[in-house]
Amino acid sequence: MLNCGTYKQLCPVLYGAGVTEKTGEVAKELGLRKVMLVTDPGIVSVGHDKKVVKALESAGVECVVWAEAKPECPAGNVKDGARVARENHVDGIVGLGGGSGLDTAKAISVVTPNEDGILDHLVELFTGQMTLPKPQMPVILIPTTFGTGSESTYVAVVNDPVTDSKMGLVAPPSYAVVDPALAVGLPAFPTAITGLDALSHVTESITSKNCTYHTEMMAFEVMGLINQWLPKACADVTALEPREYMSLASNFAGIAFNESDANVGHAVAHTIGHTFHIPHGLACAWVNPASIELMGKYFPEKVEKLAPIFGVECGCKGEKLAKAAADANRALMKKLGIPTMAEKEIGREQFLALAETVLNDGLTGSYEYPLTLDDITAFMTSVYDNYC
Repeated sequence: MLNCGTYKQLCPVLYGAGVTEKTGEVAKELGLRKVMLVTDPGIVSVGHDKKVVKALESAGVECVVWAEAKPECPAGNVKDGARVARENHVDGIVGLGGGSGLDTAKAISVVTPNEDGILDHLVELFTGQMTLPKPQMPVILIPTTFGTGSESTYVAVVNDPVTDSKMGLVAPPSYAVVDPALAVGLPAFPTAITGLDALSHVTESITSKNCTYHTEMMAFEVMGLINQWLPKACADVTALEPREYMSLASNFAGIAFNESDANVGHAVAHTIGHTFHIPHGLACAWVNPASIELMGKYFPEKVEKLAPIFGVECGCKGEKLAKAAADANRALMKKLGIPTMAEKEIGREQFLALAETVLNDGLTGSYEYPLTLDDITAFMTSVYDNYC
């Protein structure tokens, strides 16, 4: 029997090479007159901010640039951005960048019309124990990498000092502008880890409680796109065609996991990122093969669909087939130059000591089947020991 569920697409998506120049039209459609562009120094250094400002101002939309977004979306950084937005009396936010920049923009769109103190209540807000005093501002999101999917997901992931962890702030986008031309020239390593982040989104989406057939259709399509086009995107960072397909893959992955949620893989990745200050895409790359292996235990029929996408035709089934597919994923990681955890100076015992933290992470509970501490320890052991 097929699972019941809700098909979700939170906002319109304007897709195609060069569509950044239509950002002003999008802002006007949303009724915006003055916006703050949230981005970071790296984006400014390549001039992408100027393209967005030009598009906005050409449409008669005033724009203030705040290029201070920091990696991993610290709560204090969000407060800084919200203060600038209030001082400039903007009526909307535009986010431009990778996952951290887009999450920062989304969080600012929530905090600006409210008090900074709401960031002290992320748990209560996420669980519905508390509601926002004032509604979120409109926010337009323009990704420049392949992994985030944030332009199509309902939360901003904030580094929360209150819980000393990464927490989700409900902050759905108003409109997404997905322009693959903005990713031309992105170096091979960030191209690789953001692409593998998108792969982790869809791998986890098909094992979460709210997975639907719609989720699965998108997820398996994304897996094929990434396996075909990510190596080409890394091999030639100037080529547009691989970026066209990878931008689609990232966006579709965002829609898929927004619909069903990520689970234990992202619980581990968030814990790694917060504890060791590792880029989220790299952490997701490390955990994804273990997610495939776990799928062999609980979802052997899904592994039979997944394995051929990774080029695996071994005649075996279940956990053996899942291990072969996971090893194919690891081979792709090696091809793309992904370092091991040991090479990033993360010790095995340090890492495994985080198993209980992962078990208590809310995302772990999104897995279709309940997982024990032994399950988590075995999962994390595979992450560390089987990619070396």
